[in-house]
Amino acid sequence: MPPLVTLTLLFIAGTVARVKLPFPSAVWLGAAALALVLGLFFLTRERRCSALIALLLLAFFSGGVRTSLALLPERSLAPLAGSHVTLEGVVVRPAEQGQAGTNYVLAVRLAGAGEALAPARGLVLVRDLRPPGRPVYAYGDVLRVKGVLARPRPAGNFGQFDYRAYLEQRGIAYTLPLYEPQAITRVAAGAGNPLAAGLYAWRERFTQVASLLGPREKALLLGIALGERRGLAPEVTDLFTASGTVHLLAVSGTHVALVAGLALGAARLLRLPPVLQGLLSALVVGLYAFWTGLPASALRAGLMFLLGFLGLLSGRPRNGLLALTAAALIILLVNPLLLFDIGFQLSFAAAGGIIWLTPPLLAARRQVPVWAAAPLAVSLAAQLAVWPLTAYYFSGVSLVGFLAGLVAVPLAGLALGLGLAGLLGGAVYLPAGKVVLGAAGLALALLTTVAQTFARLPLAYVYLKQPPLPFLTLYYLLLFALPWVLQHRQSWPRWRQVGALGVACLLLFLAWRGAGPGPAPLSVDFLDVGQGDAILIRSPSGEAALIDAGPRQAYEGRVWDAGESVVLPYLRAQGVHRLEVLFLTHGDADHAGGAPAILAGLPVGAVIAPPGFAQAGPPPVLSRLNDQGVPLYAGTRGLKVNLGAGVELTVYGPPGVPLASESPDNDNSLVLYLRYGNTGFLFMGDAGAAAEEALMEEGLPAPVDVLKVAHHGADTGTGEAFLHKVHPELAVISVGKNNFGHPSPATLARLTAAGTTVLRTDQVGQVRVLADGKRLRVFTRREGGEDKP
Repeated sequence: MPPLVTLTLLFIAGTVARVKLPFPSAVWLGAAALALVLGLFFLTRERRCSALIALLLLAFFSGGVRTSLALLPERSLAPLAGSHVTLEGVVVRPAEQGQAGTNYVLAVRLAGAGEALAPARGLVLVRDLRPPGRPVYAYGDVLRVKGVLARPRPAGNFGQFDYRAYLEQRGIAYTLPLYEPQAITRVAAGAGNPLAAGLYAWRERFTQVASLLGPREKALLLGIALGERRGLAPEVTDLFTASGTVHLLAVSGTHVALVAGLALGAARLLRLPPVLQGLLSALVVGLYAFWTGLPASALRAGLMFLLGFLGLLSGRPRNGLLALTAAALIILLVNPLLLFDIGFQLSFAAAGGIIWLTPPLLAARRQVPVWAAAPLAVSLAAQLAVWPLTAYYFSGVSLVGFLAGLVAVPLAGLALGLGLAGLLGGAVYLPAGKVVLGAAGLALALLTTVAQTFARLPLAYVYLKQPPLPFLTLYYLLLFALPWVLQHRQSWPRWRQVGALGVACLLLFLAWRGAGPGPAPLSVDFLDVGQGDAILIRSPSGEAALIDAGPRQAYEGRVWDAGESVVLPYLRAQGVHRLEVLFLTHGDADHAGGAPAILAGLPVGAVIAPPGFAQAGPPPVLSRLNDQGVPLYAGTRGLKVNLGAGVELTVYGPPGVPLASESPDNDNSLVLYLRYGNTGFLFMGDAGAAAEEALMEEGLPAPVDVLKVAHHGADTGTGEAFLHKVHPELAVISVGKNNFGHPSPATLARLTAAGTTVLRTDQVGQVRVLADGKRLRVFTRREGGEDKP
């Protein structure tokens, strides 16, 4: 293995170790310094082997040191977090406009909790959520903004997209939402870099010229050419996802390679000398990467192109693996946190797969002409390298992507070339640009047709359980060995080839399913869905049930559907492809709002809801039930649902005669009891004091090890007498940011007095309880409100 590859892998290992291991930064710095001193000492004594080991350790600890520096908080803003502040700073990136509002990245210069401002520094994401009609500010504008400075919360559920980490990878530690009419003022303009301002102005001009196309073609062109995906309709994104060509809708290495090819072609038409051809192409690639916002994929491709050009100038032979490794090391030295960026991982995996696997795949072809085998090998190599990551992050994979790419990539290249030519021409002379963009529109329409055709094929896209890390490790080790296997397979007898393939498949299967000792436990997941409920139950035999589906509500100028955004992706990531039953405790939007998305996204055997739900339930839920043909049953006391392996759910409420109380919808919620062996869970929905009295009169289940506290911890329930009867060891409160005072301090005090451990999803995120029928094991997504290490 080349030394550069070894050192880079060790640097990456140090980066991962620094993030995962809670050692202080001083430990990493001291270890790196010691490794450096030892290396120099051994060199002076000509002990080369010891010096080499010290060098390898230095590379590892250097990754930890560089990551420690990247993780250092910006101390000047930290004391202001959570306070109403005034910030003044420069807009350092073009504004991002969406349906909910406009986002600005502000490089802070001055900050304060009042009108008196002091020097400060750091990047803040300013979210202008004021009503429509607000002005849009440009790069280089100096803004003074007023609002509550907040640090984004880490992901609330296992495997969920982490918005805080996403912002930190881009150097942003805080957000500042703006709601008041006078919350933002432009103090000055033109404070940015003049060259960058000019480039961004041209980018804005391109966006205006693209309006010559129809809305769908414009959104596609801006996505392909500039990486702007906000205008893409969800159904269009779904088509490209299912066909395995969604990478074409955002700037990737493919786009940079196409732009580089177009630039080289134009330079050759001009008959420029080779050196000028390379310089012109490098300049075009650099400008294009800047226009697209410098995503990791564009940086990777641009650096590889530049390194290849420098190698050509120096007369050295091309080495794709070394260029890829050098590009990774350069990017990570600048920002090691990009290692955890999904785009970074997919881009380097695809490029690495092409470099490592294409030559042996081509060499192994049989009776296939090179002109057909080459693009097929490249596409297959890329797909083999990225599909595990796609499954890990998106819980699904396209089975037709490597074939669709053979047609879609050339079409995307044609659309990109015509689109860029049309945008450039239109920015100078609009009629000329309109003609070229018309041709680009035809290419984009054809590209959409290709995506649609492949997306409609049977099993074009399949949802998968999130692959465990042992599987990923084993898979990539086997993929690394594949070239050697293909090279030597001819010398192996057929039985050895079949046996090796069988062993590899068996190992991968065991790594995927898990080969741990003992039976699978009962799993109960209290998901963090904000101010609402969603509880997933999975029996040891694999059957799954869901209690409530999370809220659907207006949030920051848009409608947020927890069923679509949180619950359904989580179910797919856990390998849940069918729900035996969906319990809806009652019809409030914070419990049943996400149900339509669940019913549309997964097969559901039945829905059980309180009596009268069929007549008075939320119309969107009833409509979706009718469309999907899912039977609806009334949950009455004594109804039992068997989930297999001895797991049984019993309905304990509402009582036979509906309760007439101040909150009849809440008090007539479904109350469910889950029993497995000697362990029990009681789920109270939003039931209040009247429901608790009825339960105590008619008989409570036992044992109750885990209590799902009613109504998000409101003071209307969880009374002292009720707690004395059930006496739970653990109470889970599913709650989010709210204006109702949930959970009530009185409720928390009663739970504490009862000796019950309380876990709140707004503090610890998702709560997972595993039961083997005798004892419980409890896990939370966060610890003390922060990410676990």
